[in-house]
Amino acid sequence: MITVIGTGTAAGPAASGVPADATLVVGARRHLDAAALPPGVQRIGLGPLAPALDAIEEHLAKGGTATVLASGDPGFFGIVRALAERFGPAALDVRPSAPSVAVAFARLGLTWDDAVVVSAHGRDPRTAVNVCRAHAKTAVLTGPGAGPGELGAALADTGIERTLVVAAALGTAEESVERLSPADAAARDWSAVGVSVVLCLDEGRVLSPVPRTVAGPRPSPAGWALPEDAFAYRDSMVTKYEVRALALSRLGPRTGDLVWDIGAGSGSVAVECARFGAAVVAVERAADGVDRVLANAAAHGVDVQAVHGSAPAVLGQLPDPDAVFIGGGGADLPAIVAACAARVRRVVVVTLAALDRVADVRAALAGAGLVVEGVLLQSSRLAPLPGEVSRLAATNPVFVLWGTRDGGGSGDADPLLADGLGVGRPPDASKRDGGTSQRLAGGGGTSRRKLWGRLAQPTSTRERARTTTVGCRGCVGGPRHVAGLCQPVPPGGTFSQSPRSTAERSGPGGLCRVRLIVPWVWGATGQPPQRLNVTGGVVLPPVCSRRFRGQPGAPSQLVARQRLGGGPVLAEDPPEGPRPPTANNHP
Repeated sequence: MITVIGTGTAAGPAASGVPADATLVVGARRHLDAAALPPGVQRIGLGPLAPALDAIEEHLAKGGTATVLASGDPGFFGIVRALAERFGPAALDVRPSAPSVAVAFARLGLTWDDAVVVSAHGRDPRTAVNVCRAHAKTAVLTGPGAGPGELGAALADTGIERTLVVAAALGTAEESVERLSPADAAARDWSAVGVSVVLCLDEGRVLSPVPRTVAGPRPSPAGWALPEDAFAYRDSMVTKYEVRALALSRLGPRTGDLVWDIGAGSGSVAVECARFGAAVVAVERAADGVDRVLANAAAHGVDVQAVHGSAPAVLGQLPDPDAVFIGGGGADLPAIVAACAARVRRVVVVTLAALDRVADVRAALAGAGLVVEGVLLQSSRLAPLPGEVSRLAATNPVFVLWGTRDGGGSGDADPLLADGLGVGRPPDASKRDGGTSQRLAGGGGTSRRKLWGRLAQPTSTRERARTTTVGCRGCVGGPRHVAGLCQPVPPGGTFSQSPRSTAERSGPGGLCRVRLIVPWVWGATGQPPQRLNVTGGVVLPPVCSRRFRGQPGAPSQLVARQRLGGGPVLAEDPPEGPRPPTANNHP
């Protein structure tokens, strides 16, 4: 049995104390120093978690008993998860204490069942920042590089009203609870302060208007794609609700995301994304348009940062987005799309009416390594006629194009790097070469279904998984890290994930160069698949792109570009060569 004790908001353990029969106690040094430990007990200070878990397992195997000291409620963003995964829930005796979040809100006399709690400890702080932007009542569990200074710096110039409440050393003689503006928090040095939690509040909205049934962020909206008259707009400068419905389905806004709305107009898309809990930046070049965006956001009870200026010039001052919506545009539309696509993490959605600009927009998306799809959306609405009858009134046709990173837009690609490149699951083989597709998919004027018809597939899912496994899709431990698949690689070292897959570490920052063997590739229509070696390298900016090079039946090369954040290219592109006519533009 492993006893897990929450130390609450004081330095020492909970009232139950460390069991007298404990022979091993594991915890942070401050907890170990403050606890009354049985004589002769073995102590292990927590650093990296894996060695501590190994030590606990070894100790238990010898017949000893273990106690783990943790802060607050160890089951709330705490060590219980790792212990339960390693030893099983039945092996744990968890004795929680008051978590710092609860105590911090108690010090302010506020409830916290309507607060969004986000951990930035050992995680990318951008999620915590985005939650603070979007939600009026947020608690952030801090960590190195994600404390009140970093949060304040990220929130200071957004124009969104927020107050930071920094709670430090809760339950001790040094306890402090301090209110600051984001700018003041950014200007302070917090290195010597034992910050427990940071509350980020819109103090005008900290009281929930109605009693809550479900804890956490506000519920998702019961409906979306609101009618145009739900927004203030001028001269028909509002995205029609049919178009907005499709755009929202592709953007997928959610809590923790950051969405850009470029050419916001009325801000209808920005507001709808914010209603789903995403942080939103609306870029609008007309001054009265900025005011209109803010007024619409206020009318719907959401927070939107409005930036006055023209894209792409103003985009450099904004943090990287998860999703981008671009509503129409003039001659500079391809440049705007390219600038957004180079920085987006997940998807870019573009709506436009001009047929002449479709090819340029598709090229800009594909050039940034995104998988491009789209539709021409035409709808007719019921309109009244005299005599209490109705007619269909057609709306203007609108192209909706979207580009997704890593093939995530169509939903039919495996998450591993190689799949989605022609070695994963195809559409129904019986339909490979027949008919036409109304989707603007793939590239070079070839539909996705026809492209799949020219890509030979492995004979089974098991074979596919065996032959397309990749060691690492990005920086080790980064956002592209695949748990259970990626392995840390020492500089200059190599590892083998399977007999057909090898990765070697190259350069700083935990980057990998990946080499894999995919045994099958396309043949000419009606011909059997060809065996082929595919090599690739993970390189630095600007984007994540994929393209095949070569010719049917001859060695080809795959270049995977992963935007990892600045620096020189670490692996050169392979030499140019003849390209198969059906795959030359496939991203």
